[in-house]
Amino acid sequence: MAKKEKLLEAAQKSLQKNQLSKAIRQYEKILELDDKDFRCRQKLAELYSRKGEVDKALTHYEKVATYYSDHAFYLKAIAVYKQMQRLAPENASFTLKLAKLNEQQGLTGNALTEYRTLLQSYEAESNLRGAIETLGRIRHLDSDNANAAVKQADYLARSGQKEESQRIFNEVEDRLRQKGNYKHLELFYQHFMELWPDNVEVMVGYGRAMLEFGAPEAAVAYLDDLYQRYPENGAILDHLTAGLHQCSEFKREIVCLHKWVEIEPENLDSRLRLYDALLQVGENETCFAALEEAKQRFFAAERVAGIKPFYERLRELLPAKPDVMKSLRAIYEHLGEGEKLFNAFSAGDESAFGVDALASPSAPAKETVRSDSGASETPEATSAAEEEQNDADFESLDFDDIVFDTVDEDQEPLDFDTVGIQAADATPSTGKSGADLKAVLEEIDFYMQQGLLDEALEGCQRLNAQVPDNPEVKQRLEKIERFRARQSASKAEIAPNVAPPHQSASQNTDKHPRSSSSTEESLLGLSQSLQDEFSLDVDIPELADSQLGIETEIEDEDTESAYNLGIAYMEMGLYSDAGLQFNKAKRDPAHKVASISMQAQCYRAMQQYEKAEEILTSVLSAVDLSMDERIVLYYETGLLYEECDRHADALASYQVVAEKNPEFREARKKVSELKQMLKTTGNNDDLSRVSYV
Repeated sequence: MAKKEKLLEAAQKSLQKNQLSKAIRQYEKILELDDKDFRCRQKLAELYSRKGEVDKALTHYEKVATYYSDHAFYLKAIAVYKQMQRLAPENASFTLKLAKLNEQQGLTGNALTEYRTLLQSYEAESNLRGAIETLGRIRHLDSDNANAAVKQADYLARSGQKEESQRIFNEVEDRLRQKGNYKHLELFYQHFMELWPDNVEVMVGYGRAMLEFGAPEAAVAYLDDLYQRYPENGAILDHLTAGLHQCSEFKREIVCLHKWVEIEPENLDSRLRLYDALLQVGENETCFAALEEAKQRFFAAERVAGIKPFYERLRELLPAKPDVMKSLRAIYEHLGEGEKLFNAFSAGDESAFGVDALASPSAPAKETVRSDSGASETPEATSAAEEEQNDADFESLDFDDIVFDTVDEDQEPLDFDTVGIQAADATPSTGKSGADLKAVLEEIDFYMQQGLLDEALEGCQRLNAQVPDNPEVKQRLEKIERFRARQSASKAEIAPNVAPPHQSASQNTDKHPRSSSSTEESLLGLSQSLQDEFSLDVDIPELADSQLGIETEIEDEDTESAYNLGIAYMEMGLYSDAGLQFNKAKRDPAHKVASISMQAQCYRAMQQYEKAEEILTSVLSAVDLSMDERIVLYYETGLLYEECDRHADALASYQVVAEKNPEFREARKKVSELKQMLKTTGNNDDLSRVSYV
């Protein structure tokens, strides 16, 4: 052991004389005696690095980093790998280890920076597998990173993993659509239409985006061209008919809707839209025939409320057609809207209500009435005398005398005690039955679905008058307002600039819409747009920013680990990296002053004295510092000024410390030495202007 100590002492003397080769030989001999002295091995690696022998330096650094990592000294391992990364930036394995260690320590911002550096490396090597895995780690740490998602979907598609690519594509598409920014959606679709030229779903999404964000004419032209190529695709017809409706081209809409019904006969939404379009052009009889043909489908699917407004409209348009009233009675009975049924009778329409033809599919058959003689008679077969007597009896009654029996005879009698309890807890009556309210809300939803915002708003206003402060009505009013505002903004921003993609694509032989830029340019533009849209960190232009010296800020980052990592970087001489870690650590009040002090030391080590002074003086001007914290910072300014040969300023700082805490780091000794030096050098002017700060 004595020999090792002598060799260590000799190595230090060689370093003082700047004899690097001699010091290296002496450290190598030390390791021959004790190969587990990793502090000496780290020093040897540093000397090889200074001498330019990078491979040898990396060999020794690797052993040191592995030792630290195996013994859970992760922050020290990170510092060593950071040094190795500096020596060999092209070695992706060092960056990967750095990323994983930072992630393990909860240093999410550091990990993201390293993963982005790694991604750059894989992209330069055209290593798709590595890039995909790295993008997955980035998305795991930063789930809102839309840029990373787009790139991962792109690379997955290029590597043949179509299903996974499509899944991620759908995730980003949903988020962009929720944000409601057409320009970003346009870039997004154009890029993937280039990547997937035969993917109809992406093409349809593009058309849908134009419809939703204020360009229906362009959407119709585009979707019409798309329909010519894919005539059996129901989704294309869906959006094409919606566009035709928005453009008030109802006759063309009817043609498309008929085709859609043929393709998807069970699609009730398409049928509802067909009925609406038929009424728009005055095809009332055709509308009624179509309703009658599909009526049973709506009853079976419990969607009777959807066809009710059409029958009610036809009742006004075709007053002489009794079959309309028959079907309408069946609808009212099915929905339990007895009030409307009673109103229809009161209006004199009872003659239109036949017996068998009017009953809903679930209604029981009418009972047969027997006369006094025992013969079977239907209600219509009662005698005229009986009818006159009934009328007379009815006219002699007061309205208050009439009892409306709304309870079935077979129903169990209500427990009035229970009813009283329920009434105490129930919401006050709104004056509108639940079934009636539900039916009107369904009608409003249908109007909104069709883009008929005026009709939907009118329905909501009527309901609001009848049922004030109803949350469901309020929700729909807010939705209508949001949709209108979004449409207005989109039209003002987009409509003048939108041209049907099929026009620019018509010159292509395959008729597929193409972006005019290259894939890389398209992806760059998309990345920038996504960055703006999702308020992504400013440091993610095209997902590779580590070379810019910027890191992602993660609010929940471990400030304790950041502080300790800064210390480890300082020990390795990585002062710039250490400063970044202290900058994170100072967000925590518990580490604020110590981190600022360490930052100043890093600037001093890099001889950036102005920055060191700036950070110290700016913090000292804060009013929330305790006296102990001020003492630490004043002492640090003293060290800074002393190193810059600003002895009078250094003395002033030390005097503050000595006055408040004379035992702090030999502050009194510092004051005495500086005063003596200023007198000796004859700088009496400097000495006289020294004062307590």
